[in-house]
Amino acid sequence: MRPATGNAAVFGLGWEPRFGQPAGALTAYDVLLPLAGHVMGTEAPSGAINKTGYVRAGIPGDKGGNDFELHLPLSIEHTLEFFSHYFGSVVHQELVPGTVYRDTFTPLLDGLINRSAWGLLGLEPSIDRRLLYGIRLAALEMAFTANEEVDMAMTGHVQHGSRCGLAVADVANTGTYTELPALRGPVKTVANGAIHIQVTRTVAGGGLRWKVEQTDGAPTWTGPEHDARFDAQGHSDWVDCQGADGLDLGLTDDINGAANWDPLEVVFPGTSADLADLAIGDTFTAAAPGTWPLPAMPLVPDTTKVHRAHLIVRHAEVGGTNWQETYVNGAVFKYVYENRIQGASRTRYPWLITGEGDIMPEVSLEREVVDRVFDDIADRHERRRLQLELRGPQIDASYRKGIVFDYPQVRTSEYSAPISDKNVLTEAVTLVAETDGVNPPVTATVTSSRNYSPTPAE
Repeated sequence: MRPATGNAAVFGLGWEPRFGQPAGALTAYDVLLPLAGHVMGTEAPSGAINKTGYVRAGIPGDKGGNDFELHLPLSIEHTLEFFSHYFGSVVHQELVPGTVYRDTFTPLLDGLINRSAWGLLGLEPSIDRRLLYGIRLAALEMAFTANEEVDMAMTGHVQHGSRCGLAVADVANTGTYTELPALRGPVKTVANGAIHIQVTRTVAGGGLRWKVEQTDGAPTWTGPEHDARFDAQGHSDWVDCQGADGLDLGLTDDINGAANWDPLEVVFPGTSADLADLAIGDTFTAAAPGTWPLPAMPLVPDTTKVHRAHLIVRHAEVGGTNWQETYVNGAVFKYVYENRIQGASRTRYPWLITGEGDIMPEVSLEREVVDRVFDDIADRHERRRLQLELRGPQIDASYRKGIVFDYPQVRTSEYSAPISDKNVLTEAVTLVAETDGVNPPVTATVTSSRNYSPTPAE
């Protein structure tokens, strides 16, 4: 028996077209530690009178909505999918056909940034492999404190997940459905084998139906049919499953006298038009927990890491372009859009995880005291325009890789320059970005040689 190690962790991430519903391919990432992502439940304590004075068993409470934490080495190419998630709006340009691309990211100010991710987290050798759904990132932080690898630190929350493998389509299928059904929730009896799903009625035949069976042998398809469900927007929704014996395949039994509700559920992602491509007899199989191999997950190619030596900090009057550059010993970029975890009927898990409140970009700078610019901003309640540029290598004679964060208006929220010894004085400044009444508090412009196609918002 070999213990799991952090060095053997495997992580892949994909982007959901619909919150909590995995679709498309996973991309592998060489992550920095720590890495955290799980779906854990709580137990609500019993409030019943207890003359013994001993703790009594409670009831299964909320589940999911757990913290998610991901750290990646900052590279220009890696930022594209994550900025798309955090900012919500992106304009993609091809500057030079086939070689130079520019993506401009702007915060989507509709109170609900509908972008979410799904992921695979593995503890090798095969100790645990889990799929995570409804990952909603909330905070992003990057610290440029030395000429070394920069940690692109991201935190958020996870809605749901599964320890079953990804569904695989049978080679004999005749339908043209381009996605795969997904499973979520625990399996009551793992030893009973793989989960099989077969279409028994098509959309054109009166509405999609399917059967589910758990076995390591040949399915008999003797169990009940399941009808597809759709939400108010016309997208398919999760359906809890019963097997060949008509019994729930998930955990819906009494636990210590309290009813659990943690079903195994299936969804065929898409609208009725998408599901119309399924044919009667189309069959899909998902391996039981702990029995499935890792899927193919390509790495993002040609990553270009940048650090403090590539950082340029400049400021100007609000609305102006008369830039003044300043050297800094360190800088910290922060972008926060807090998550709201929404519970609902029918499930122990969050119904939705959304962004809410104000988008809060912030920059912290540390530098030697050479002028009174940031002190004056605080003293006079003034504002300045600010830019952080990460200047990378040339792509050609006209363009180079890079990232520019443009803040149309910042104010000093914290300032410190203690005269603590005889050495050079250092000031620490925290700047909070605001809208100038026209522009959002920050935009990010990425120039690279990666032709990235952003996942559209819902």
